[in-house]
Amino acid sequence: MSDKVHSRRSFLNHTLVNAGGIAAGQLIVLLATPVLARLYTPAEFGVYASLVAVCGVIATATALRFDKALPATQDDEIPSMYRLGLLACLASLVLGGFAVWLGVQHLLPWPQPLAPMALATLCVAAGGLQALMAVSGAVLVRRGAFLQLALQRMVQPACFVAAALLYVGGGLPAAFMVGLLAAALAGFAFSWPELLAPARMRAKAVARKYWEYPVVSLPMAVLDTLTLSLPLLFIVQHYGDAAGGNYSQVQRLAAAPLLLLSNAISQVFYKHAGDAARAGQSPRALMWRTVRDLALAGAAIIALVALAGEPVLSLFLGKGWRTDSHYLLLVLLPAVFRVCVSPITSIFLVMEQVRFGALWQMIYSAATWSVLGFASGRIPLDELLLAVLLNELALYGLYLWMADIAVRRGERKAIQCAA
Repeated sequence: MSDKVHSRRSFLNHTLVNAGGIAAGQLIVLLATPVLARLYTPAEFGVYASLVAVCGVIATATALRFDKALPATQDDEIPSMYRLGLLACLASLVLGGFAVWLGVQHLLPWPQPLAPMALATLCVAAGGLQALMAVSGAVLVRRGAFLQLALQRMVQPACFVAAALLYVGGGLPAAFMVGLLAAALAGFAFSWPELLAPARMRAKAVARKYWEYPVVSLPMAVLDTLTLSLPLLFIVQHYGDAAGGNYSQVQRLAAAPLLLLSNAISQVFYKHAGDAARAGQSPRALMWRTVRDLALAGAAIIALVALAGEPVLSLFLGKGWRTDSHYLLLVLLPAVFRVCVSPITSIFLVMEQVRFGALWQMIYSAATWSVLGFASGRIPLDELLLAVLLNELALYGLYLWMADIAVRRGERKAIQCAA
């Protein structure tokens, strides 16, 4: 068997295992959704979605991007990088707790339901747990332990659904916290051998080598996560919690198969692209094949939602939720554009083109802020969603073009180093 065939088979096997874990977790949530959609109102889902969005921004910053550096590290650097990631998480949690104690949350433009100290504290804690999950998950990706990664991915939704169905005090936000805590503990249980392994390269040297991750990649990653959350946050702020709940729930359900495939592929792509780069090979063919496959899957999802989305979701969610076909496509299409391209984000890291990727992020954030800031509250919600759709199409087309340039730059740099 040729190395090329073996690599493709390994990529497919890892993707299937990773996808299996994500699918199992999403299936748990999916099966519980008809009950949850009747147990909680769209407004409550709007508050929960806002919480998740803010926690995502916090989680992106908490580990200082050392979690993203892990899959690209050499074998002797893994223990030190893991320890750096955990130390960053703990330090960020302490600083975040101190900031909440000082009342900083009242100075931030968060949706009103997130302003009280209790929910702000919950945001910091949940963001820290998500970062801990990401660090341990990155260790598993680097090791190629996708079965254990899949199990970790199943724990969080299973515990979230159990807590939400039991209607624990605090409702959906508290259930979210329960799921994250369980998944963080599971990830640590799977990855602790790397933490205790002897470090052949000191943490200080590793931090110096990968300085671009916390210094360059971190601000851009936070900006990216915040920008992706902006449509929801602007909808909640200008059109109400119920509108935000409808938006988040419909996007999650309509794009669920594609999101599953994208999440499964992104980490596998990072590993295999990194392996190829370390072996002196170009990951360009892998990148384009990944985008092509996701685009085909996205086209199938769009057709399915256009034909049967309205009756299926109406039956699934029950009364009080908006499920007309026009609305479904407006919410779904931006997610499809994004999901078809975003799994190859790591190509900028693998090809050591972090600053070039940061340039796109600045353009994307400025464009999205401008569109939402100008249009929100001035035009009807459906027209705002159309503006978001066109913005995503244009910007992610630019992203794909820049990713190809990044690969070519990396290839030329490798040739120059070899010469």
